[in-house]
Amino acid sequence: GGLHQRALRYPEIVSQLVLHLSDGLLDLRRPFSTLLALALPLPLLIAGWRSRRGRQAHGAAWYLSLTCTLLLLLLLVVNEWLQVLGETRIRYLATLWPPAVLLISLALLHPKRALLRPPGGLALVALMVFLGTSDYLGEGVLARAWSWRASRVSIAATRTIATEGSTDGLLVADMGLFEADRVYEFYTGAYGDHRVILEQKMPSIDILERAQGRDRVWIMLRSSLLGSPKEDFLNVHAHLERFRQEGWFHCRSWRDSEVALELLLAPLSKARDRLQFESAATLLAPDELLLRDGRLLLRAGLHSDDKTFLDRHSLAIHIIDSRSGERVAQADTGVGPGTYVPLCREIDISALPPGDYEVRVALYDWQTGARLSARDLETGEYGDIHVLHYFRID
Repeated sequence: GGLHQRALRYPEIVSQLVLHLSDGLLDLRRPFSTLLALALPLPLLIAGWRSRRGRQAHGAAWYLSLTCTLLLLLLLVVNEWLQVLGETRIRYLATLWPPAVLLISLALLHPKRALLRPPGGLALVALMVFLGTSDYLGEGVLARAWSWRASRVSIAATRTIATEGSTDGLLVADMGLFEADRVYEFYTGAYGDHRVILEQKMPSIDILERAQGRDRVWIMLRSSLLGSPKEDFLNVHAHLERFRQEGWFHCRSWRDSEVALELLLAPLSKARDRLQFESAATLLAPDELLLRDGRLLLRAGLHSDDKTFLDRHSLAIHIIDSRSGERVAQADTGVGPGTYVPLCREIDISALPPGDYEVRVALYDWQTGARLSARDLETGEYGDIHVLHYFRID
């Protein structure tokens, strides 16, 4: 919706194209831009009328002129329908430049234009052509960098983000990943306008406000920044901590040689108290697990009035075969400081055979290994390990 609202209209596109091809010398404004846009089809109609009256075969110049005019009109008509050519996307009209350059070359070879062929004339024309296309090749809103690095980053990041299947996520991207200001349009388009540029010393509250109503947030930055002083300028750790304080789940970290991704899931909208640990902590959990692509996603929250209590403990997660009672998978996750800590852990269950399984949890002191007794608030049972969920693999 935001892109359609920012899309340029037919006269504005023609005006912007002339502006950039003239390197800013010709800035057509209304009503001249409208008159030019309306007059654009006229040469095509005149040429068609003359071609029907004449019997002489058409030359290459005629066909190139026809190609340029038809291609421009086609692009303009398509934009009127789709509404995608914003001011930063005029670069898509660069497809007009190859036939236009060929047309200029034919003009130079014409006998009546022999004066243009001396070296001085050719140098002047080459300079004008270079200035007219500089916005396509360098800086400016027409820039469109492309390299093996940008392509590799886009494929890896897009594939990882797409596996989550979210249609309502927010992408917070470090612009240092990209070689040009507009490359991020290329490979983060899956999230539409749900993007935030991660700038230096950016307040966490700005990102939180944009994340309201979203089901997840991806923070994306360069892998080379991890552990370096420059990482502090982006406040990544501060952002993750602030999201955690607001109940968001730091669910996954992913990285390769170029990109590092941090996945945050929105606070639970439906969760209830399940386990009471010796009156020192309470575990909250939703009613259902998330199973997808051979992964089990467990989300829970731990609350304690003692700010240091949770920091001294870890949560053990056991996957139990209901038929045999054997433990077939497990994972531990540290809790951390604070009065409320959201926990998120993924467990690979792709190798488990079909059957019924249980998810049991236990809270233990990671220094001594001693488990804490707890009461199940649903069943009233006491013990140091409790069934939190049931699930089935078909």
